[in-house]
Amino acid sequence: MKNTYQKILAIILLLSVLLGAFSTASFASEKDSLKKESNTWYYMQDGEKDSSYTGLVKYYDTWYYVKDGVLDWSYTGLTKYYGTWYYVYGGILRWDTNTLVKYGDDWYVVSGGVVDFGYNGAYVYGDTLNAIDGGVWNKNYNGPIYYDGNAYTLTNGTLYSYYLHPQAVNHNAPYLIAVDRTNNCITVYAKDNSGKFTVPDRAFVCSVGTDGLTPVGVFNTPAKYRWKELRGNVHGQYSTRIVGKVLFHSVPYSKQDNSTLLYRSYNKLGSAASHGCVRLTTADAKWIYDCCPLGTTVMIYDSWGGTVLPKPSAVKISASDGRRGWDPTDPDPANPWRR
Repeated sequence: MKNTYQKILAIILLLSVLLGAFSTASFASEKDSLKKESNTWYYMQDGEKDSSYTGLVKYYDTWYYVKDGVLDWSYTGLTKYYGTWYYVYGGILRWDTNTLVKYGDDWYVVSGGVVDFGYNGAYVYGDTLNAIDGGVWNKNYNGPIYYDGNAYTLTNGTLYSYYLHPQAVNHNAPYLIAVDRTNNCITVYAKDNSGKFTVPDRAFVCSVGTDGLTPVGVFNTPAKYRWKELRGNVHGQYSTRIVGKVLFHSVPYSKQDNSTLLYRSYNKLGSAASHGCVRLTTADAKWIYDCCPLGTTVMIYDSWGGTVLPKPSAVKISASDGRRGWDPTDPDPANPWRR
């Protein structure tokens, strides 16, 4: 037993020595990564100057930018290190930086010294509001954006003196409806704890107008109709007016009769197909009709960052299906899809 204890003790002592040596070696390696000579700091590799290295180097608790083996105190910008982009100011990595940074021809969102490629939406820089797509300023975006409880319309990705141009958002309503023309998808936002519409609640597949006929902008719904006659002598269920002649409504019916669905139009859900209105399944149109009171804010825009929630799909109705005159989502008890 005594020999066993002695062996265990010897192993522990050996491990302690090895760990101590490793710790010392690591610390020494870190200290030796930079070396000052005649007011110039050089990058050291295995005790020798390495003029081939360009990138970040940690020296004690600070990270420095080295170019061609020499610490570059003049460098300010972005640099990539092991797959992550960092912000350097005056040769030092600045973990406290939260701003837009220009690099090449683009501007990037930097959060905590790191480029945030997951950022999509509005970003304030000085007195401008900017549209950000995947961490990069989208100079091509034209349309509305929601920020800090207000809506704004941006041109070329920017709105100067944005705080002077807020647009009406009804925060007394329970939801805000955002229509993505690019993806033919609707995202309904609920409120966060501060009462702002930042929580994606649900998504609907839709069909917006062809050739840009559905207008971009910020609107508040003024009227609803259980059935509404539409252009082309057809009819829509559960219609909610957005602006002018543009409405949310079900896919059209040839009559005010649930069994006369234009199923070919139904099969186009998910792509642009209307004269300007926003077509939905009957169930989704009914949800807006029932749950979104008059005055609900609707934002119609062209997507810059993909859909917020996964885009739903609608059933495809076969011409040979005897139920083709009915919307599969219609809650009417007579709906043969419900049997």
